Amino acid sequence: MQVKLLFQRNWILTMKNDASYSPLFTTLYDEAKPIGNLGRGTHYSVLRAAQPLNYLNRRQKEIQAQDLCVVWDEDHDTRVIEVIEELYLQNLLAPVIFIGERKGSVTVLVHIDFRKNDLLFEKFEQQLSHITSSLNDPWTLTIETFEAPPWERLQSVMIHDNSEKVKTYLDNISNLWDLGLKDYKRPTLMQEDHLPPIHDTGPTFTTDNPF
Repeated sequence: MQVKLLFQRNWILTMKNDASYSPLFTTLYDEAKPIGNLGRGTHYSVLRAAQPLNYLNRRQKEIQAQDLCVVWDEDHDTRVIEVIEELYLQNLLAPVIFIGERKGSVTVLVHIDFRKNDLLFEKFEQQLSHITSSLNDPWTLTIETFEAPPWERLQSVMIHDNSEKVKTYLDNISNLWDLGLKDYKRPTLMQEDHLPPIHDTGPTFTTDNPF
């Protein structure tokens, strides 16, 4: 199956994509097995979800696309998808940029704006800890901030390799896919001049934290 991805700068990338990990997400890119020589079989996939929340888990007027990266180790343990699904269903996924599983431990890297809010972060940590500990095979949990974590720590819990290599690897993925929240590009037939007029009778969204 050929998939065309339209980026914000109108770049088009065509690639093969045969994996579907969940009905809740579209798989934009998938490495089904280790590629290269980083860590112990490190490889990754990029998933996309429709996201009504911003990085602070507050509702927006328009739904955006959220692209996040799943970092796999050599065993490609798809049980981590259960964690991602549960985060999404509980309205907790929006701030997540990277998530990976290695040796029975889940590592989550969140957006820096979310990490600056101590109250939100503490609640998120509690709820995510409950999710990972409630699995049939409970996992330990590490949460860090993307772009500003202690890379030496990620060296042991996410990717077993030199910390600078780990940083470069994650930065390259983020830059290549523009991970995070982005405006959804409507198909050509649904551009703004083809849409019905918007009236003030629509639903009102609250900016209150949903959790």
